[in-house]
Amino acid sequence: MNKKYLAFSSILIAGLTFALPVFAQTPAPAKQKQMENAKTRATQEIDRRISTLTNLSNKSANLKRVSAGAKADISKEVQDEISSLSNLKEKIESDSGTTTLKDDVKSITQSYRIYALVVPQGHILVASDRIVTIGNSLSLISAKLKSRVAELQTAGQDVTTLQTAITDMDTKIADALVQAQTASTSVASLVPDNGATTTMQANKQALVAAQADIKAGNQDLIAARKDAETVLKALKISKPKIKEKEEEGSTTPEGQGGALSQ
Repeated sequence: MNKKYLAFSSILIAGLTFALPVFAQTPAPAKQKQMENAKTRATQEIDRRISTLTNLSNKSANLKRVSAGAKADISKEVQDEISSLSNLKEKIESDSGTTTLKDDVKSITQSYRIYALVVPQGHILVASDRIVTIGNSLSLISAKLKSRVAELQTAGQDVTTLQTAITDMDTKIADALVQAQTASTSVASLVPDNGATTTMQANKQALVAAQADIKAGNQDLIAARKDAETVLKALKISKPKIKEKEEEGSTTPEGQGGALSQ
């Protein structure tokens, strides 16, 4: 095979290798074949990104606890990206020059930060919504535990340990909600960098910080649940069930009261 026919230059984006075509000086038929192959690969990459964005859009539409503004921002961004990628796909299909085609293919990863920004941004909002949902469920449990503990205190029992556990539970829940709100607020307005290094770095820092907030919020929920279990065990009450539907960070609590609702 003539080595001048086709060479590839690889760009590593968010852990994904996407080979960009480098068109050498080749006879017209061979160059046409190269362009067709490049268009096919580009179309596949664009379709994959549109599919990912569509799934993210469907999940974002079900967010309950994220602010309406944040939800609207991510929805608009996702739809704008889908529209832009669809337009780019049409343009690539009609490209007739190798230079234009190469630039358009390159823009798939450089101008449309689907995997580097939009997807992690959406997942953070979904995770934030999950934390708030579970936090609110735990708050209801905390309120019922307080009522039971107050009854014991009125009956003359020492409930100091139980009150300490409930206080810690409330503190952890409150912090989890703060972490969730901070995470969603910090990423809701981020936009693709379009090749601007400063914007790219700022986006990266915001995503890393938000992911840390989500992690801290989840750890708070784990601690709050342990506090609840401590009190439930002392009261000899069955652990209330918080049924969670695990789907990319989406959770729907059910049976929030459990035995406490009796």
